[in-house]
Amino acid sequence: MKRLASALALAAAPALAAACPACARDGAPHAWLLVAALVGFPYAVAAVVLRAVRRGEEDRP
Repeated sequence: MKRLASALALAAAPALAAACPACARDGAPHAWLLVAALVGFPYAVAAVVLRAVRRGEEDRP
């Protein structure tokens, strides 16, 4: 059963990669910008949250 599941997962891998926005637009001149935004956005959110948490700690008496 595990072998069948592994084989099905490997067979579906190319279809999953095609679902990626950058892969779906293969050859688009600005695909690198989309990938950079997808990678960088979580870091920007984490920086904002960290700043808010630190500011909240400073405001406590």
